[in-house]
Amino acid sequence: MLYIAPPADMFSGYMASANFRAHETALAEAPRHCYREPDFRASTGVISLSMRRWRHVSNAVINLLWTSLFLTPVFVYCAHHVPSKWLLVFGIAAILPLGLPRAILQRFRLGSEVEVYRRLGVPFLMWFTQDAPWLMRWGGDQSRRVSLDRKLIAQVIRETWMRERFHLGLLLFCGFCSGQALCQMQLRWCLALIFINTLYNLYPVWLQQYVRLRLSRALVRAVMSQSDSL
Repeated sequence: MLYIAPPADMFSGYMASANFRAHETALAEAPRHCYREPDFRASTGVISLSMRRWRHVSNAVINLLWTSLFLTPVFVYCAHHVPSKWLLVFGIAAILPLGLPRAILQRFRLGSEVEVYRRLGVPFLMWFTQDAPWLMRWGGDQSRRVSLDRKLIAQVIRETWMRERFHLGLLLFCGFCSGQALCQMQLRWCLALIFINTLYNLYPVWLQQYVRLRLSRALVRAVMSQSDSL
């Protein structure tokens, strides 16, 4: 359960906001508070300040592991089967999502309720990605109560947008590569690239959307609980 003592008008401001940018602005303007971490604290990056160094190191190792495992076959396929001119086209297409505004990304989200993501097993991915709960426990994060900076929640949300854009760009690149393999009747490569694209890019995109929904839901429940106690 996440406890917060926001200004009285934060709940109405959040409910009236059209997107997460307004939500982040309200959070940034709020004073410092003491929170109790939600169950998904490790997956959203809501951790004690003393764990920052461990978080950066463990996340770097996880990134290196999965990137090497999934992108090495993509590199091998591109080096042997994709002409240079098409690689340039695929690369340009992969860069485009990096500049997409959040309002456009919001239109392409899988759903507005966390149950949609749960049915597809998206939360299970948390155990194998950055800020995995077992990594935080292994690093000695036994504390349930943490003191958070007033801008930390907004920072977590910004990180999910960044990661979503990154994986969306790779999703397009690998999608074009699998299309190239299909056109060349390289069915094994096509199936392998689709499998890689699903696990390494599509599900991580959904995971970032799921984390934002969980975080916003926890904040709404906390604000409503605080309003009822007044």
